[in-house]
Amino acid sequence: MDEVESEISRLIDSPIQMVCNVARHTLGAGGKRLRPILTILSAKAVGQINPQVITLASLIELAHTASLIHDDVIDKAETRRGSESANMVWGNEATVLVGDYIISQIILALSSPDFIRFQPLVAAAAQRMCVGQLLEIQYRRKVNGSEEEYRQLIRYKTADLISVACQLGAMGVRASECEAQALADYGMNMGLAFQIIDDLLDITSNGTKLGKPVGNDLREGKVTLPYIRTLAVAKPADQERLAYLLSDPEPSEEAIKEAFGLVHSYDGLAYSRQVAYGYAQAARLSLCSLPASGVKDMLLSAPDFVITRDM
Repeated sequence: MDEVESEISRLIDSPIQMVCNVARHTLGAGGKRLRPILTILSAKAVGQINPQVITLASLIELAHTASLIHDDVIDKAETRRGSESANMVWGNEATVLVGDYIISQIILALSSPDFIRFQPLVAAAAQRMCVGQLLEIQYRRKVNGSEEEYRQLIRYKTADLISVACQLGAMGVRASECEAQALADYGMNMGLAFQIIDDLLDITSNGTKLGKPVGNDLREGKVTLPYIRTLAVAKPADQERLAYLLSDPEPSEEAIKEAFGLVHSYDGLAYSRQVAYGYAQAARLSLCSLPASGVKDMLLSAPDFVITRDM
C-alpha cells in the first residue's frame, strides 16, 4: 500500500498546483482504501504482486476519488469524512475540473501498450457508475420504488467498481478466467453489502463517526433499503406519513428524526442488515474455487469488516 500511495502521488502530479491540492485534500480525508486493498489481495490470492498491479490499484482509487469529488459538487456537500469538502475550499468550477483531470489521467495511463487490455473493463465500470448516479436522480423521492430498483442502483453506483477492483488484480497477474470471475463475483457481492451498510449508517450512526451529517440520504431524496422496507410493511397511516416525509424536498431536523423513528418502529434496519449479511456470505462463497492461503483467509474475513463497521 505504500507503493500504491507513491504511485497515486505520481499519477496526480501536475504543474498546476491546484490539481495536486484538490486531489490530495480528498485522498487524505480518511478513506479506507478498500478498493486498492482488494486489488492487491486479489492479485496475491492467485499470483504474485507486480508493478502493474500497483498501478491498477492506484487507478481504481483515483477513479473512486474522482467520483467523490464530482458527487460532492452535485450534492452541494459541505463536508467529506469530517473535513471541509473540496468544493467548499476551492469552489465548484475548479473542483469539477480537477475531477475531470483525474479521469483524463486514468484514460492516459490505460492507453499505454502495457495497460490497454484493461481499458474496456475500467471504461465499462465508469459508464455504469454514471448510470448509477443518473438512476439516483431518476429515483429521487420515489416512494413507490422497488427493492429491485434499489439493488440495480447500488450495483451500478458502488458494487461494479469494487468488482472491477478485484477482477483487475486477477488480470494483472494473468490469472485464469475462472479465477478472475470468482474474484469479480466476490467484489460485486462485497460492494452490494458495503453500500447497504452505508445506507444503514446514515440512519443509525452519528455525524462524528459518519464524517457527514446523519440523514443526508433523506435530505437528498435517496429512498434507501431501510425506507423501502418500512414503506412495504408499515401500517397504512405510518406508511402514508413516511411517504410524506420522504417526499419533502427540504425536510426539517424534526422531520428527519420522525422518519428515523418510523424506520426504527418496524424491521427496516434489521431487514436491511440481513440482506447485507446475505451478500457478505455470497462473497465468501464466491472464493470456494480459489486455493487455500493466508491471503484467501483475509479475503474471507473482509466481509465481516464491511458488515460490522460503524463508520
